[in-house]
Amino acid sequence: MEKNWILIGKGIINWGRDERIGDRYGTVGLFDGSQDNLLPIKDVRGHGKLIAHIRKTRQSYHIGDVFRGLSPKTPKENEFIELGEGTVFFEHKNGIQGRYIGLKPDEPRDSDWLNPQALYRCHSQTVDLYFAPTQTWICEECGTEYASSTGDKPTPPKWKDGHECKLTPKPSAEEQVASEQVPSSSHAQATSSHT
Repeated sequence: MEKNWILIGKGIINWGRDERIGDRYGTVGLFDGSQDNLLPIKDVRGHGKLIAHIRKTRQSYHIGDVFRGLSPKTPKENEFIELGEGTVFFEHKNGIQGRYIGLKPDEPRDSDWLNPQALYRCHSQTVDLYFAPTQTWICEECGTEYASSTGDKPTPPKWKDGHECKLTPKPSAEEQVASEQVPSSSHAQATSSHT
Protein backbone atom coordinates (compact mmCIF):
# COMPACT_ATOMS: atom_id res chain seq x y z
CA MET A 1 0.00 0.00 0.00
CA GLU A 2 1.35 3.41 -1.00
CA LYS A 3 1.53 6.42 1.30
CA ASN A 4 -1.01 8.54 -0.59
CA TRP A 5 -3.79 5.92 -0.83
CA ILE A 6 -7.04 6.93 0.84
CA LEU A 7 -9.19 4.25 2.51
CA ILE A 8 -12.70 5.06 1.27
CA GLY A 9 -14.71 2.08 2.51
CA LYS A 10 -14.88 -1.52 3.74
CA GLY A 11 -17.34 -4.23 2.80
CA ILE A 12 -18.33 -6.87 0.26
CA ILE A 13 -17.66 -5.55 -3.23
CA ASN A 14 -20.24 -5.85 -5.99
CA TRP A 15 -21.74 -3.82 -8.83
CA GLY A 16 -25.16 -3.22 -10.31
CA ARG A 17 -26.65 -5.63 -12.85
CA ASP A 18 -26.98 -2.73 -15.32
CA GLU A 19 -23.17 -2.42 -15.45
CA ARG A 20 -22.85 -5.94 -16.88
CA ILE A 21 -25.88 -5.70 -19.19
CA GLY A 22 -24.82 -2.30 -20.58
CA ASP A 23 -21.11 -3.30 -20.76
CA ARG A 24 -20.06 -0.09 -19.02
CA TYR A 25 -18.61 -1.76 -15.91
CA GLY A 26 -18.17 1.72 -14.45
CA THR A 27 -19.12 1.58 -10.75
CA VAL A 28 -18.76 -0.61 -7.67
CA GLY A 29 -20.48 -0.63 -4.30
CA LEU A 30 -19.71 -2.03 -0.85
CA PHE A 31 -22.34 -4.10 0.95
CA ASP A 32 -22.68 -5.64 4.43
CA GLY A 33 -23.86 -9.04 3.22
CA SER A 34 -27.31 -8.11 1.96
CA GLN A 35 -27.65 -6.61 -1.50
CA ASP A 36 -30.19 -4.01 -0.37
CA ASN A 37 -28.12 -1.32 1.31
CA LEU A 38 -24.76 0.06 0.31
CA LEU A 39 -22.24 0.84 3.01
CA PRO A 40 -20.92 4.42 3.12
CA ILE A 41 -18.04 5.38 0.82
CA LYS A 42 -15.84 8.33 1.75
CA ASP A 43 -16.26 11.38 -0.44
CA VAL A 44 -13.19 11.81 -2.67
CA ARG A 45 -12.63 13.85 -5.81
CA GLY A 46 -10.21 14.04 -8.68
CA HIS A 47 -8.29 11.61 -10.84
CA GLY A 48 -6.77 8.36 -9.66
CA LYS A 49 -7.14 4.60 -9.28
CA LEU A 50 -9.56 2.38 -7.34
CA ILE A 51 -7.77 -0.48 -5.60
CA ALA A 52 -9.38 -3.38 -3.72
CA HIS A 53 -7.38 -4.92 -0.88
CA ILE A 54 -8.75 -8.43 -0.32
CA ARG A 55 -9.37 -8.94 3.41
CA LYS A 56 -11.50 -12.12 3.37
CA THR A 57 -12.26 -14.50 0.52
CA ARG A 58 -15.33 -16.56 -0.31
CA GLN A 59 -16.58 -18.40 -3.35
CA SER A 60 -18.73 -16.24 -5.62
CA TYR A 61 -21.72 -17.99 -7.17
CA HIS A 62 -22.30 -15.31 -9.79
CA ILE A 63 -22.64 -16.69 -13.33
CA GLY A 64 -20.29 -14.01 -14.67
CA ASP A 65 -20.44 -12.40 -18.08
CA VAL A 66 -21.18 -15.33 -20.41
CA PHE A 67 -20.84 -13.26 -23.60
CA ARG A 68 -17.31 -12.21 -22.65
CA GLY A 69 -16.30 -15.54 -21.15
CA LEU A 70 -15.69 -13.94 -17.75
CA SER A 71 -16.47 -15.65 -14.46
CA PRO A 72 -15.55 -14.90 -10.85
CA LYS A 73 -12.14 -16.10 -9.66
CA THR A 74 -11.31 -16.35 -5.95
CA PRO A 75 -8.29 -14.15 -5.19
CA LYS A 76 -5.75 -14.60 -2.40
CA GLU A 77 -6.25 -12.93 0.95
CA ASN A 78 -4.20 -9.74 1.32
CA GLU A 79 -3.98 -9.33 -2.49
CA PHE A 80 -4.29 -5.83 -4.02
CA ILE A 81 -6.37 -5.63 -7.22
CA GLU A 82 -6.38 -2.46 -9.33
CA LEU A 83 -9.90 -1.91 -10.64
CA GLY A 84 -9.26 1.01 -12.99
CA GLU A 85 -8.10 4.58 -13.43
CA GLY A 86 -9.99 7.77 -14.22
CA THR A 87 -11.97 10.64 -12.70
CA VAL A 88 -14.16 9.86 -9.68
CA PHE A 89 -17.94 10.07 -9.83
CA PHE A 90 -20.74 8.80 -7.59
CA GLU A 91 -24.05 7.32 -8.70
CA HIS A 92 -27.32 6.24 -7.12
CA LYS A 93 -29.23 3.28 -8.59
CA ASN A 94 -32.96 2.52 -8.42
CA GLY A 95 -34.05 0.46 -5.45
CA ILE A 96 -30.69 0.59 -3.65
CA GLN A 97 -30.13 2.79 -0.62
CA GLY A 98 -26.72 4.50 -0.83
CA ARG A 99 -24.31 5.25 -3.64
CA TYR A 100 -21.81 3.57 -5.91
CA ILE A 101 -18.37 4.94 -6.80
CA GLY A 102 -16.94 4.87 -10.30
CA LEU A 103 -14.12 6.15 -12.47
CA LYS A 104 -14.72 7.84 -15.81
CA PRO A 105 -11.81 7.02 -18.15
CA ASP A 106 -9.67 9.73 -19.72
CA GLU A 107 -10.51 8.68 -23.28
CA PRO A 108 -14.18 8.60 -24.30
CA ARG A 109 -15.64 5.09 -24.45
CA ASP A 110 -18.94 3.41 -23.66
CA SER A 111 -17.63 0.18 -22.12
CA ASP A 112 -15.04 -1.06 -19.64
CA TRP A 113 -14.69 2.09 -17.57
CA LEU A 114 -13.26 -0.24 -14.92
CA ASN A 115 -11.40 -3.47 -15.72
CA PRO A 116 -14.00 -6.31 -15.96
CA GLN A 117 -11.36 -9.03 -15.42
CA ALA A 118 -10.26 -7.31 -12.20
CA LEU A 119 -13.88 -6.85 -11.10
CA TYR A 120 -14.63 -10.58 -11.47
CA ARG A 121 -11.46 -11.40 -9.51
CA CYS A 122 -12.86 -9.60 -6.48
CA HIS A 123 -16.62 -10.14 -6.92
CA SER A 124 -18.31 -10.76 -3.54
CA GLN A 125 -15.02 -10.59 -1.63
CA THR A 126 -14.59 -8.59 1.58
CA VAL A 127 -12.32 -5.68 0.75
CA ASP A 128 -10.83 -2.45 1.93
CA LEU A 129 -11.42 -0.09 -1.00
CA TYR A 130 -8.77 2.56 -1.65
CA PHE A 131 -8.57 5.61 -3.89
CA ALA A 132 -5.04 6.38 -5.09
CA PRO A 133 -5.06 9.98 -6.32
CA THR A 134 -2.88 10.80 -9.29
CA GLN A 135 -0.36 13.55 -8.64
CA THR A 136 0.51 15.49 -11.76
CA TRP A 137 3.92 17.10 -12.06
CA ILE A 138 4.80 19.79 -14.59
CA CYS A 139 7.97 21.27 -16.02
CA GLU A 140 7.43 25.00 -15.74
CA GLU A 141 9.94 25.65 -18.52
CA CYS A 142 8.53 23.42 -21.29
CA GLY A 143 5.06 22.57 -19.90
CA THR A 144 5.49 18.77 -20.17
CA GLU A 145 3.29 16.95 -17.63
CA TYR A 146 4.06 13.70 -15.80
CA ALA A 147 1.70 11.66 -13.62
CA SER A 148 2.38 9.54 -10.56
CA SER A 149 -0.13 7.47 -8.61
CA THR A 150 2.39 6.76 -5.82
CA GLY A 151 2.83 10.41 -4.84
CA ASP A 152 6.53 10.19 -5.65
CA LYS A 153 8.14 12.60 -8.08
CA PRO A 154 8.66 10.84 -11.44
CA THR A 155 12.02 10.77 -13.18
CA PRO A 156 11.73 12.70 -16.44
CA PRO A 157 13.60 11.54 -19.54
CA LYS A 158 16.67 13.32 -20.84
CA TRP A 159 15.64 15.10 -24.05
CA LYS A 160 17.76 14.98 -27.23
CA ASP A 161 18.13 18.78 -27.21
CA GLY A 162 19.73 18.60 -23.74
CA HIS A 163 16.70 20.00 -21.90
CA GLU A 164 16.16 18.48 -18.49
CA CYS A 165 12.72 18.98 -16.96
CA LYS A 166 12.62 20.47 -13.48
CA LEU A 167 9.34 19.25 -12.03
CA THR A 168 6.99 20.92 -9.59
CA PRO A 169 3.59 19.59 -8.45
CA LYS A 170 0.84 20.84 -10.74
CA PRO A 171 -2.03 22.40 -8.80
CA SER A 172 -5.38 20.63 -9.02
CA ALA A 173 -8.16 22.23 -11.08
CA GLU A 174 -9.79 23.38 -7.81
CA GLU A 175 -6.53 25.00 -6.65
CA GLN A 176 -6.07 26.70 -10.03
CA VAL A 177 -9.60 28.15 -9.94
CA ALA A 178 -9.11 29.33 -6.33
CA SER A 179 -5.80 31.03 -7.15
CA GLU A 180 -7.35 32.76 -10.19
CA GLN A 181 -10.26 34.08 -8.09
CA VAL A 182 -8.10 35.59 -5.35
CA PRO A 183 -5.71 38.14 -6.87
CA SER A 184 -2.51 38.81 -4.99
CA SER A 185 -2.07 42.30 -3.55
CA SER A 186 0.77 43.04 -6.02
CA HIS A 187 -1.46 41.93 -8.92
CA ALA A 188 -4.27 44.15 -7.64
CA GLN A 189 -1.89 47.11 -7.35
CA ALA A 190 -0.46 46.51 -10.85
CA THR A 191 -3.98 46.28 -12.27
CA SER A 192 -5.09 49.48 -10.59
CA SER A 193 -2.06 51.41 -11.90
CA HIS A 194 -3.08 50.59 -15.48
CA THR A 195 -6.61 52.02 -15.19
